[in-house]
Amino acid sequence: MSEIKNAAKQSDTPISYAIPRVPVTPGAFSHMAFPSDARISPDGTRVAFVKIQREGDSPKSNSHLWIVKLDKSEPEPLTHGLQDANSPRWSP
Repeated sequence: MSEIKNAAKQSDTPISYAIPRVPVTPGAFSHMAFPSDARISPDGTRVAFVKIQREGDSPKSNSHLWIVKLDKSEPEPLTHGLQDANSPRWSP
């Protein structure tokens, strides 16, 4: 990253233009997952969220609930299977 900043300084080019662009091709996002609807727990130690993921080249996506502790642990799934899940909410 420092090489990019140095290149931008030397050429008077804004940093956003110094980063090489990667072309987006059909299917480029087919295996990406996106978080959505994040909710912080009442005690502030965890976040529940929806993980949305496309199914290969199909236009269909699936969504499941995940939870992560804010102590930098790995996210864990709360739901799985064929049925979509969304709108996580905490109960006091």
